[in-house]
Amino acid sequence: MGPVLNEKTKRLWAGARALELGYGGVAAVSQLTGLAPNTVRAGMLDIQDPEIQASPRIRRPGAGRKPTVEHDPTFVVDLLVLVAPATRGDPERPLLWSSKSLRNLASELRGLGHQLSARTVSKLMKQAGYSLQSPRKVHEGKADHPDRDAQFPFIASQRASFQEAGPPTISVDTNNKILVGNFFHKGRD
Repeated sequence: MGPVLNEKTKRLWAGARALELGYGGVAAVSQLTGLAPNTVRAGMLDIQDPEIQASPRIRRPGAGRKPTVEHDPTFVVDLLVLVAPATRGDPERPLLWSSKSLRNLASELRGLGHQLSARTVSKLMKQAGYSLQSPRKVHEGKADHPDRDAQFPFIASQRASFQEAGPPTISVDTNNKILVGNFFHKGRD
C-alpha cells in the first residue's frame, strides 16, 4: 500500500491498524511498516479527529521543511551582492539576468558558509526578478583594454547610487561594432 498512499493516508492507515491491534499495536505497526512510532501515534490521534480526516491538506499548517531563507536570512543579501556586478539585461530594467551560472553562484555562496543548492539559488534569483537567459553571441570583440570589464561594476554602482538618491536614471547601450552571423553558443559564464 505504501507507494499509493500519501503522508496523510499512510499515517491514518497506520493509526487505524495500531488501534485495531490494541496494546502493542504501535510497536507492531512501526516495525512492520518502517514508520516512526510517533507517526503511528499521530495517525491514531488523527483517526479520531473528523476535522483532520475531512481536510484536503496532506500536512497540518506549518508542517514540513521550513524555507532556507528562514534558517539563514543573510544569504539572500550575499547572493544579491555576488550577482550585482555580473548583471546583464534590458537597459530600461535595472536587473534582468546574471552572466554567472547558478552552480557557480551556489559554489561561491557555499564558500561564504551558506548551505544551499543551485536549485535554491534559482528560486531566489527568480524571486529577485532575474530570469534564465541563454547567451546571444560568442564574440563580443577583442578585450584590448585591461580595464574593459571594470566598467560594468562601475556602471552598476553608479546606477544603484543614483536610484537610491531618487533622480531618474537613464541607461544608454552603445556598440561600436555589431557582429553579423551565427554567434550563439551554450556557454556558462
